[in-house]
Amino acid sequence: MIKSIWFALLLPLTSLNTVNNNQYLKLTGLIALIILFLVVIYENLYIFIRKNKLSRILFSLSILFFTLLLIYITMTFATAISFKNLYVVFQVFLISSFAIGISLKKWDDKHLNNFTIVSSIFILFILVWWLALSRNINGFRAYLANPNVLAAFLWNFQFFLFTKLISSSKKKYIYTILIFISNLMIFFTGARSLLISSIFSTLIYIFWGWWVTNKRKHNFVFSLFIAVIGFFIYFYAKIIPALNIAYYTQISRDYTGKNLLSGRQVVWSLLIDKISEQPLFGYGSGTNPSDLIGTTLSSHNLYLQILIQIGFLGLITFIVLMFKIWNIYRIAYQDNIVRLSASFMIGILIHQSFEVTLIQNNLAVGLLQFMVISIGISRTKKPKFYNIASQN
Repeated sequence: MIKSIWFALLLPLTSLNTVNNNQYLKLTGLIALIILFLVVIYENLYIFIRKNKLSRILFSLSILFFTLLLIYITMTFATAISFKNLYVVFQVFLISSFAIGISLKKWDDKHLNNFTIVSSIFILFILVWWLALSRNINGFRAYLANPNVLAAFLWNFQFFLFTKLISSSKKKYIYTILIFISNLMIFFTGARSLLISSIFSTLIYIFWGWWVTNKRKHNFVFSLFIAVIGFFIYFYAKIIPALNIAYYTQISRDYTGKNLLSGRQVVWSLLIDKISEQPLFGYGSGTNPSDLIGTTLSSHNLYLQILIQIGFLGLITFIVLMFKIWNIYRIAYQDNIVRLSASFMIGILIHQSFEVTLIQNNLAVGLLQFMVISIGISRTKKPKFYNIASQN
């Protein structure tokens, strides 16, 4: 059922918290979210209670999701039981339940084809919008409130188009054209972070076979990416602003129309200072930069957002969760869809260095991102099952 409901709600969900000054479309997105939430809960309860079985892999993955959620719940009660805190807990709960629900399902070519159709419709709709109503080549956002959100949707929808390119489909030229259009629209949004994600995702997919058969190498690649992300955040926030980069800033303006530094470095630097004061447990589940540094801006960084909310305890749990998923992909490393999910997951983690979407803030994008990640997980399932009742 969840696949059918998700198929029907996918496009309406793009209007959730993203449409500029259109309350009707926002309401449409909210209704779609509530329906999806109820369906996810029903599906998961059916499997956990009625069937009473879960694969060993998904059982361990569920424990990590639950641990992350438990940390958020604990910090809510440890700080203040407010709507803001509880809403973040709800978001993490929905994302976790959804990811597990998608992972439990069997994703064959038929179901992937359905979502390829949705992706194609969305991309063509955005193209028509650009041709008819915009023609903006910098900062294009269509009906969404933010160009970065549009770019995130376009990039993640490409996953389903790529599943056709790596399959035996006879009309690959159609999907190649659609991917080109999608990337062109992303370029027009000016979202540089997705271009960086695309580069690294492509590299992961191309060189996948170089390390995946060796567990140590496979783990090293993931650890290297996490280390690079951490170094980049600190370097961008604390070191680059102290350097003389006027020449490079001018080059960036000439070729992209934007400054080399986006302004995130100011917020990040202040947040890092605040994190150092409460490094282990953070300041509370619903904490935002506005609560700490007197700004209306978002942190634009999932890792810093987690740190200010639930500290290094939460961030380490999140990284271990992603590390577990990365290792799950090794089980069926020869499956090209799994390979594609792994490459997109790395791109998503890089994207989270610039945005906060994966587990909170923009649920529509986060749900789509975890769908991409979880489809790869679902294709690694083994026939042996873990009996939950016998372990109680």
